[in-house]
Amino acid sequence: MVVVVALGARPTGGYGILIDGASESANGGVAVIVDSSSPASDCFVSDALTQPVDIARVPVRDGAVTFVEQSHETNCG
Repeated sequence: MVVVVALGARPTGGYGILIDGASESANGGVAVIVDSSSPASDCFVSDALTQPVDIARVPVRDGAVTFVEQSHETNCG
């Protein structure tokens, strides 16, 4: 099974998304841990439209796929 996570269009560089792990959940599905980041206001970033994405292959499970997102701001100063 392939899992895809994406942030969609962002106005600048400095954004990111990462599949940080996956495990079998209690209901027989898959729990996917996702880490997303955004640039702090003091960061110098590219002035270009970006679309962060990450892809991972995980074993097939019969249950639902759930996503647990952890987000943080990247400090550059």
